[in-house]
Amino acid sequence: LNSGAPAQATDELRAAVALAEQRDERDTADQARLQLANALIAQARFAEAIATARQIVEHGSATNKISAKLIWATALSVEGVDLVGAAQLLQDSINHLPMLLTRDQLAHIQFELGSIAAQQGKLEEAIEHYHASLALAEQDPPEMLQYILSLNNLAYHMLLNGDTSGAHYAERGLALVREYGMINFQPYLHSTLGEIALARYEYDEAERQFNAGLELADRLNIRERIAGITANLGLLAIARGQPTRAVHRLATAQAQADALGTNHLAALIRTWLAPLLPPDEAREALAEARAIAESGGRKHLLAEIDALEAQLPPAD
Repeated sequence: LNSGAPAQATDELRAAVALAEQRDERDTADQARLQLANALIAQARFAEAIATARQIVEHGSATNKISAKLIWATALSVEGVDLVGAAQLLQDSINHLPMLLTRDQLAHIQFELGSIAAQQGKLEEAIEHYHASLALAEQDPPEMLQYILSLNNLAYHMLLNGDTSGAHYAERGLALVREYGMINFQPYLHSTLGEIALARYEYDEAERQFNAGLELADRLNIRERIAGITANLGLLAIARGQPTRAVHRLATAQAQADALGTNHLAALIRTWLAPLLPPDEAREALAEARAIAESGGRKHLLAEIDALEAQLPPAD
């Protein structure tokens, strides 16, 4: 899975679950289910991931139930439909099972709370959670997966908060994925470094990072990052004064995000695309973005939509 073959991992893990159940090895079956759910999330197959995690929550051991709740919350957060439900699952784990939580699980909880806060526009709160996740994950011995994810998201959300000084976090993450062969996470780090370069007006470097990330995401079939980096290339085209190319990139990315059901990304892309569209089409795009934002309680995004709508001429 970490080496970039989630579809193959899914098939192998389903076989592992079946074999463990034939042998009546329930804990082994649930361990395979946990890995299976992660593989499904990597493919944006959120409903299947949640169904797999729910099986463990309903019938598994106390330790496996904690891991399953975290995976369930991750699926809800990444999908972006039920942020309140995701936060509740995380809070339940903290409130009811604090003595059973491992350092890795505590780091994971802080990370997901950061992701939820970010989607709700609470960037300072999100950054605090990512710092907490990083502090837990980097302790010796480091929890490498959570360490890398925290480095990336800390750099990215510092950028969203107007601070490009977090580039060194993403650079450290990129060095680690190369060192440990965790190629599946490399497109995310290229994407973050590209967005930081874009914010610094380093357009050639931004393009280099985006193209490197997109090539890997295509090869590994990481469809969420294919959509995200395609959208980033649209933003780069806007910055370079290439509106036709920007519309093509953003419209392609929107269709990809819609097909995946990655709602937060789909709404963001509509806000980027709307200023490039004729007024009637822009109103339609913003209305669709508003529906997504309202369903997830994304107050910051709703404010951005309000501002964009105010710039449109009155409807006929």
